[in-house]
Amino acid sequence: SFELSGIPDNILIRVEGRPEVYKLENGAKRWIKTAEAFNRLGYKWSEIAPVNSIEIENYPIGATIE
Repeated sequence: SFELSGIPDNILIRVEGRPEVYKLENGAKRWIKTAEAFNRLGYKWSEIAPVNSIEIENYPIGATIE
């Protein structure tokens, strides 16, 4: 089974096949609204972890990162 506690904080996640990238922070998912914001914050596209739609729904929604 999938362990939510096994994912470290400050990780980037995305459901495969969907464009939205989220940052996990304090147990919540925060949508990174634009590629510009993603790049400005110094994140790397190669660091995005794929998750499934069931896993991502386990996280409450945090503030959008713009």
